[in-house]
Amino acid sequence: MTSQKSAPEIIELTEEELESLFLRVDQNVLTEEDKRLIKGSVQSNVWLRQTLEAGKLTLYKLRRLLFGFRSEKRKRAIKEKDASAKEEDSEKGSFPLATNENLLSNSEFDEESKSKRKGHGRLGADAYPHAEKVEINHPTLKAGDPCPEGCGGRLYKIDPGIFIRIAGQNIAKVIRYQAEKVRCALCGLVVTADLPKGVKEETGKYDFRFKAILSTQKYFLGVPFFRQEHFQAMLGIPLPDATQWDLIEQVANAVYPVIRALEGIAASGEVIHNDDTSVKIVEIIRANKRDPTRKRRGMFTTTIFARAGPYEIVLYYSGAKHAGENLSEILKKRQSHLPPIIHMSDALSANLTEEFKNLIAKCLAHGRRHFTDIEIFFPEECAYVINEIGKIYFHDEKAKEKDLSVEKRLTYHQEHSGPMMEELKKWLDEQIENNLVEPNGGLGKAIKYLRRHWEGLTLFLREAGAPLDNNVCEQMIKIAIRLRKNSLIHKTCHGAAVASILMSLIQTCRLARVNPIDYLTACQENKKTLFKNPSEWLPWNYQETLSHNLQEMAA
Repeated sequence: MTSQKSAPEIIELTEEELESLFLRVDQNVLTEEDKRLIKGSVQSNVWLRQTLEAGKLTLYKLRRLLFGFRSEKRKRAIKEKDASAKEEDSEKGSFPLATNENLLSNSEFDEESKSKRKGHGRLGADAYPHAEKVEINHPTLKAGDPCPEGCGGRLYKIDPGIFIRIAGQNIAKVIRYQAEKVRCALCGLVVTADLPKGVKEETGKYDFRFKAILSTQKYFLGVPFFRQEHFQAMLGIPLPDATQWDLIEQVANAVYPVIRALEGIAASGEVIHNDDTSVKIVEIIRANKRDPTRKRRGMFTTTIFARAGPYEIVLYYSGAKHAGENLSEILKKRQSHLPPIIHMSDALSANLTEEFKNLIAKCLAHGRRHFTDIEIFFPEECAYVINEIGKIYFHDEKAKEKDLSVEKRLTYHQEHSGPMMEELKKWLDEQIENNLVEPNGGLGKAIKYLRRHWEGLTLFLREAGAPLDNNVCEQMIKIAIRLRKNSLIHKTCHGAAVASILMSLIQTCRLARVNPIDYLTACQENKKTLFKNPSEWLPWNYQETLSHNLQEMAA
């Protein structure tokens, strides 16, 4: 019987309808509709088994297909599955199959990986660095006064008592200035009172900080313009969606030169990651409809994460170019005397660039995922691979805890992770060479994936600073996914570019532990200076530039 490529029709029957069908089967009086239902049920069963075993359909996707809800996280699912397996084994009196709990118990890896992180509880006063400070003096006593108890001692100052009060407020504070006007009764001269210092009519109705807050709400929180408009209306501050776009566009126009400076730093770094996610741009969709013969019809949001010395940079690009092409544009700025950069991505060819000589690292988490997707069918084999890869991550976490340099981390992995990866490679080779697995089955394909990309998956054992996976890039790409899920589309390529600019700066600020609202505000206030030298207005040095400019003005 040939396998069915497309998903079969999902047949839904009530309990009464099912009982009636069974009765007609027993009586051998099947109708044409009964035959269709029976054939469909058999096809569904065969398709489901083949698709799951081949790893083309995960349990998560199956649940969404059948029930339309999200699954629990894997840790909980594995725990429940292990518990159910134990119950079955205890009833049968047999020895349980290999599970994560069995493989990892009674080991240093198991004990330390389950340890809870400390540091939870209430937030202290220092957690609010921008809090307004109000000093309250005692109404009758001060330092130096005699003790009110009459013991003969004198009072002296100690640390004040702290009480934090958090008050609700809107993102905008509307101030209505009424400048007094007087007119001369004879000549008609009109004299108007000056606005307060710092308030100028030429700066417009909306100040720079408000524009920065609006940009962050849109391109970090993912709040759509229409939703923000209605929320502001509830608070009595009208803010039309068209006005929001105009204000955010002004912010992007003030800061876009910084993106070019960040690209140059990213190109000169040691490690660079990239990945794609889908996006919808109405302008490109319309162009595809007008010209069905267009070769490039896809739309992508590329996320590029780079480490350059102490700096971490995130760059977003939305359009028709895929991750490999966007990466090529950045690497054109890399100086020729620098050594090859370490490039981390998954195994998709669209993420790679062939123009530049790179050290290609492949994502170990993607390789592991091939086994977690089919673990229900091959519990012992998959648990072994997942466990061995987990030990590699355990050693990497230990290296981070010890704050090892990239060279010492390489030596540490070569000593502790190298032998484990060699044993894993031997096991993988044995499964294929000794015909222990079906090569075209789900397990065989998962094993062949690791073998095919083994050189890239083990780069961390040969090159200092090579990462294990592309997880950090996938974490950054969630911001673009959040925006897509809330706002759905970009109308034009220009709108997509504005979103990419602001997402890049907001995320880079967050990684540098810089307040993105303060940063975007300062960039707008100093737009002319920024355009002259964008490299002085990066998230990690703009405060020094501000201090230097103030000193020059004072001198």
